[in-house]
Amino acid sequence: MGLILSHLTILNLTAFSIFISLIPIQTSAAEIDLKPILFKAADYCEKLENAALNFVCSEHFQEEIYGPKRTIENELNPRIQLLGKKSFLIDYQLISDGETIQERRTLIEEDGKSKKISNFEMNNRRFYSMKSVYGPISILGKQWLNFYKYRLLKKEVVEGRPTYVIECEPREEISGKPNYGKFWIDVEDFSILRMEVKDSSLAGYEAIYDAAVKDGFKPIIRTVHEYGVIKEGVRYPSKTTYEEIWSSRWKRSEYFDGNNVRSYLKSKTVIDYKEYRFFQTETEPDYAQTQVEQ
Repeated sequence: MGLILSHLTILNLTAFSIFISLIPIQTSAAEIDLKPILFKAADYCEKLENAALNFVCSEHFQEEIYGPKRTIENELNPRIQLLGKKSFLIDYQLISDGETIQERRTLIEEDGKSKKISNFEMNNRRFYSMKSVYGPISILGKQWLNFYKYRLLKKEVVEGRPTYVIECEPREEISGKPNYGKFWIDVEDFSILRMEVKDSSLAGYEAIYDAAVKDGFKPIIRTVHEYGVIKEGVRYPSKTTYEEIWSSRWKRSEYFDGNNVRSYLKSKTVIDYKEYRFFQTETEPDYAQTQVEQ
């Protein structure tokens, strides 16, 4: 499972926040045996998979797009500025028919105005996340451990919790899912607090890369998934952030903003997951009677 970036419109990144302050712990990664960590993280992923359908929540989606804007006055000196903003409030749930798992979105608000659209599709957005709750399972699940090479980088504290920071890459390229990533795994319960996906491993990255190169830039996409909502030892998504930087470090850019623009923020998408409602049933929940728990 991976993250999704629309298709240039803009593209499909598969499944999966803002920057967390990290405090180093004085422990050498070389002194730590990685295998037990991976096995215990895989056990946690199994627990996560069994609980992943037991919630509904609200998605708070915000997108900003930036770029050069030419006018008669600044034709030779275009300014980088905000070109567009979009926001959605969405009721979100995962639905299983016993064989497949689908996302169901109901649009509640668009740009602050009330809406009511069932089966709302996100594929016309520049970036969006698909089945974010399954992100850790897609690389740390037991069925995937033999497909990746893992490396323990260090230990760090994330929001007061000591974590192992593990980097992974595939033994061979795997289509249809993220191939490179970094995880922050809780030292005590082996839950996943944070996941970062390398941009070049995302499906559809080539389309953005080609568009950026055409304008003299190289795209750098930072994708961060945070799992800060906790219920019965399972962590659920709290935030997903995409930051798309266009950098011209290897080639002089035609774009200026007072000084020569070496890089600029092309887009930023933030998805906050809030108002979780948990339930224990194999059927769809009664929204009116479901208790909010966090």
